[in-house]
Amino acid sequence: MSKSPESLAELNTTSQDDCLYQKLRGKAYYLLSRREHSACELRRKLLYKPPSKLPGKSHDKLHGKSHDDQPEMVERLLAELAEQNAQSDFRFTEQHCRRRFHGGRGPVKLRYELSQHQIAQLLIDSVMSDYATKWSALAAEVRQRKFGDAPASYHAWAKQSRFLQQRGFTSEHIGRYAESNFGDGCADIDDHVDDHADEHVVDEHAAADEHEHDSEADNPRVTP
Repeated sequence: MSKSPESLAELNTTSQDDCLYQKLRGKAYYLLSRREHSACELRRKLLYKPPSKLPGKSHDKLHGKSHDDQPEMVERLLAELAEQNAQSDFRFTEQHCRRRFHGGRGPVKLRYELSQHQIAQLLIDSVMSDYATKWSALAAEVRQRKFGDAPASYHAWAKQSRFLQQRGFTSEHIGRYAESNFGDGCADIDDHVDDHADEHVVDEHAAADEHEHDSEADNPRVTP
């Protein structure tokens, strides 16, 4: 018995959808094999369509053409990956904090970056609690690597203090170093750190971090 044109069209659409889903799934596993991704970041990469070179046209090398149900497919795929523990915001947060800590970034910067990935605040607090007693020592180490000997003047310390706040350290972490080297003389510098820390952190993050994320490749972990 021959199928009606409507049935053939429906089968063709189903076949196209299945093909698209498998392509999305393959891309997701490829990305996850390089490093951990947050659900937010993975969603953005799966939905990305490269702009066409032709005016008024949209071209997607992965999907070939536009699909109205692509966002729904991506959400279904993200749920599948999370259920299979192939994608985990917890593992992403742990990896991100570990990498950025060893890269000399402070807690203000880390919290900002994780918030951009839409990581739950409770999860951020839980993972970052492991570093709570380490920030002051890290700030001192970062300052030492960048500038060497202790600053010889108040002006030199002001410059180094601004550098540390751009790296995401708070007035508490910076102030402990100042107190041990300058006494109360640096108090007025440190009072201004928190007022401007977020501004510096956001500017630096927007300029450099996305490239760093995409260029990093960890050992392969996930296979489809």
